[in-house]
Amino acid sequence: MKTNTMVDNHSLVTDALWYKPLEFDVSNCRLLTQFNGNGGISKYSVAGEWPVLVTDHWFTSWTVNRKRLPAQHRKQVRSFGRIQSIDFGSREELDQVSVRSESYVDESHNCILLRFIFSNHGNESAEIFLRHGMQVDRQGYVASVVRQHGRYEASPLNVSWKGRNRQLEIDLGDEYRFALFASHMLDVEQTEDSDLKYNLDMKDRVAPGDSVTMFIMISGGSDCIRSDQFEDVYSQLIDNAENYGHWLKSAFSSQDMELNALFSACLNVGCSSYKESGDKFAAFYAGVNYQSPSRTYFRDGYWTVLPVLPYRPDLVKKEILTLAHGVGEDGSCPSAVIYNQLSNEFTQFWPDHYDSPSFFIMMVHDYLAWTHDKDLLEQEVNGRTIFDALRLCFHKLQSCIDATTGVMIKPENRRDWCDNVVRQGYVVYDSLLYCRAIKCLHEVFLFVGQNELAADLSDDIASAPENLRKLLWDDESGYRNYVNSDAASAPVSESNVSIEQALAAVFDIGSETSQQAVLDKITARLETCHNLEQPFGDWGVMTCFPLYEHVPNLVEKSSYPFRYHNGSDWPYLSGMLAWAKMRHQRDDWRYPLTRWFSYSLEQQWLTPVEYYDPVYGRGSFLQGWSGMPAAAMLFGGLGLYPSLNQEWQPKPAPWGDCDVQGIYYRGQRYRYRCQSGKVTLEMVA
Repeated sequence: MKTNTMVDNHSLVTDALWYKPLEFDVSNCRLLTQFNGNGGISKYSVAGEWPVLVTDHWFTSWTVNRKRLPAQHRKQVRSFGRIQSIDFGSREELDQVSVRSESYVDESHNCILLRFIFSNHGNESAEIFLRHGMQVDRQGYVASVVRQHGRYEASPLNVSWKGRNRQLEIDLGDEYRFALFASHMLDVEQTEDSDLKYNLDMKDRVAPGDSVTMFIMISGGSDCIRSDQFEDVYSQLIDNAENYGHWLKSAFSSQDMELNALFSACLNVGCSSYKESGDKFAAFYAGVNYQSPSRTYFRDGYWTVLPVLPYRPDLVKKEILTLAHGVGEDGSCPSAVIYNQLSNEFTQFWPDHYDSPSFFIMMVHDYLAWTHDKDLLEQEVNGRTIFDALRLCFHKLQSCIDATTGVMIKPENRRDWCDNVVRQGYVVYDSLLYCRAIKCLHEVFLFVGQNELAADLSDDIASAPENLRKLLWDDESGYRNYVNSDAASAPVSESNVSIEQALAAVFDIGSETSQQAVLDKITARLETCHNLEQPFGDWGVMTCFPLYEHVPNLVEKSSYPFRYHNGSDWPYLSGMLAWAKMRHQRDDWRYPLTRWFSYSLEQQWLTPVEYYDPVYGRGSFLQGWSGMPAAAMLFGGLGLYPSLNQEWQPKPAPWGDCDVQGIYYRGQRYRYRCQSGKVTLEMVA
C-alpha cells in the first residue's frame, strides 16, 4: 500500500502502514541520531566518536490487552525539527485505547527520549505491554579509545542496574559509558549472542479515562549523562525541543505551506550541523556521515552557514575560527579541517583545494556584512590574524592566474567540489569563485580603511570577468565547463551546460545580458521538466547536461551517467539557481527552489539529502549544505543579503505575504514583514 508524505504548514506528515519504518535524522551540537518512525531509533552516535548503539538493531513492539493492530492499519507520522510523533489511530481497533509515540532530542543534551502514551477512552481497564530491544556498540568504544589514546587495552565491563531496574549504567572504561533511565521497572532479558544486547519490557494497566506514559531515555559516549540525572533532564528536553520547533516556525512563515515546510527543513539542517567536540572543535559538520573524526569543510561550510548566518552569527564566527586552522603558510587551504582528539589539535584533510581559499574569503565577508564585527579580523589563529589569513588566501589564488590569459589555471587533479572529475586548466567554477573572492576582499579592505589595498584590486575586479568570458564563453552552453590548458596532453574541453555557472548570476559576475543568458541555458537544459533528451521525466535540476564525455577524467561515482557530479540533483546547487533567478526577479524561480523538496517527499526522504538521481538514489540525509535553499529565499527572494559597506535593501517576496522573525543585523534584532507588496522592517528589543 502506498505511503504518502505531505506538508502540513511547517511539518511533514506521513500516512503509512502502522509498522513501516520512516527514517528521520535528528541532530544537535552533541549527538546524531535517526528516529525510525516506529517509536525507536536506527542510529545513535556522539559528535567526533563512533556509534553508541549498533545501527538498525533497535526494535520496538507493544500490545494493548495482548492485541496488535491489523496488518492493513495505518498511522500518521509527524516529523519536524527534533521531534517525531506518531498517532497510531488505534482507538477503534484496540478496545478504545489510543496509542501515541513521541521521540525527542533538544539543542544541547547528549540524550534521546522515547515515550509512548496510552490513553484509555473506554469503560474497562486495559493491559499495556511495551518492549524495546537494543545493542550497545562495544566497537564504538574501542574506536573511541584508540582515537584518544592511540591504543586499546581490554578492561572488564561494569554493568549496574539501579532503582528497581529503572536505571542502567554500563561503564566501558576511560570515562566512556552508556546510561539508560526508564519510567517503569524493566523486565530485562540479556540475549545469549551478545553481552550488551538487551530486551527491555515494561508493563502496566491503564484505567478508564486515564493515560499511562512509558518512556526510555538514553545517553552514551565520553560525554554521557548519568542515570541519576535523567529525571532533571526529562522536562527540560521536551520543553527545549518544542521551543526549538516554535523558533523554526517563527523564523519564516507565509501562506504557502510548501515554502514553510521547505524553509523549516533547511534552516533545521543548517542549525543541526553545528557541533562541539572535545576541547576545541566548534564548527559545522558536512552531514551525518562526516562525523568521525570531527571535521568541517571549506566549501560545504560556506553553503551550510548561509541560512544560519542571519539568525545565529555567533555560530558562523566559530566556524570561521575553526577553518582558519586549515589556512597554510602559502595561503593554500585543504578540503576540510580535522580535529584530532588524540593531540587536541587541528590537521588538514586533503590539502590544497582550489575552491577553498575563495570560500574562506567569501565566508568572512558575508559574516562581516551581517555583523560589522571588526574584532574577528584581529583574532589570532596559529599566530596570525584572520585578516592576515584572508590576504594569504588571496595570494594563493593569484599564484594560480595564468599571465597570458589572466584566468585561473587549476592543475590536473580532483581538488575542488567536483572531486570525481579530473578537470585541468581553465575551470569556470573555480574562476567564478575567484571573481567573487576579489570583490569580497575589496569590500573587506574598504571596511577596515585599507583603501590602498582596495585600490590595488580594482583592475582585477574589472578584468577577471572579461578575461573569463573571452576564454570560456560559448553561445551554445554559456561558460564552458572547463578547457584543458596543458600543452603536453591532448586538448580536452567539456562544453556541457553546467549549473556551476549560475554563480555568475548569483554574484553579479559579467554583464546582465550574459547572466540572463546563463540562466536561460540552465533552465532549458538542466531543469528536467524542460529536457526531453533525458529519459526520466520531471525529477529536478541536473548538475550538467550533456553528461561528461571524457571518461578518462571520471572516477568513482561520477563515472556513471546521472550519478553524483555527473548529472544528479544537488539541493544546494538547485538553491543557488533559485537564488540567481529571484535576484534577477524572474518568474521561474519556484522549480529549482522546490522540485528537489517535492521529489524527496515523494520518496519519503524526510530531511534534505546530499544529492539524488532517479537511477542510483540518494546520498546521505540531513546534509548541511542542502539547507542552502532557505538562504536563497532570504537573500534572493527577500533581498536580505547585505553589502558590507552599504545598508541592506529588502524587497517584497515573490511568493506574497510572509513574516521573518529573529534576524540579527549589525547588533540589532529585526522582524521582516511583507504584506500586500509592502515591506516593513521592525527593530525588536
